[in-house]
Amino acid sequence: DLDLAHLMAARLALLQLGPEKAKSTLDVASAHLGPGPAEQILRGLAWASTAAGTGPTPEAPSEEALRELPPFLRSTAHAVEAVRAHREGRFEQVNAAFQRALGPATEPALAAWIGYQALDAGDVQTARSAALKAMEMSALHQDSEALAARIALADGRLKEARDAGRGLDPRSRDALLLEIVSAYEGLQATDLTRLGAELPADARSGSNLLALRDSSKVMLGQLRAKPDVVKQLGNHAQVWG
Repeated sequence: DLDLAHLMAARLALLQLGPEKAKSTLDVASAHLGPGPAEQILRGLAWASTAAGTGPTPEAPSEEALRELPPFLRSTAHAVEAVRAHREGRFEQVNAAFQRALGPATEPALAAWIGYQALDAGDVQTARSAALKAMEMSALHQDSEALAARIALADGRLKEARDAGRGLDPRSRDALLLEIVSAYEGLQATDLTRLGAELPADARSGSNLLALRDSSKVMLGQLRAKPDVVKQLGNHAQVWG
């Protein structure tokens, strides 16, 4: 089925490449699928994969429509709903949505994506469950090592994070985050300033790394940290995750 092929290609591209690089694949799939719940889920996944506040919240498919979709799409929809609940402040619903997403139909790419989103939400336990699921199904999945390193950071286990991240692409955001955290924990303000300047554009727009960008100035006494920045720096699960 050609529509299914386009749907699966766009979904995988969003999960592994992000919305910017997957845009052309997503547009082609949307044109083939037309308006409907499958297209809504793809658009929702693209929205959930971008930084909060960068676009309007897309409409979610109805529960009735979800029941008619294959399991892999239902899992995706639940994962998107978890992100939606977190961004809208419905924190009591976030974990339940993540757990529904981590079902039998959750393949490594989605499990790893869920892990990262759970870390952004400060839910280290769900991130750990997602990472284990990703590695159970594919120990060589490229995002599994990076996710394991991020979880170790969220737990404050810096040495284990470094060990888990040895095979990462040194140009990747995860490898950069490991270096930044190591510099911060080692009070290496010069290295922290240099590394902070290398943060990619999407990282600069996210609140999680905002505190790290200014932390070198705080160390050198050039900036007095605002209370919200101090709070972020004190929360391993939020900043390091």
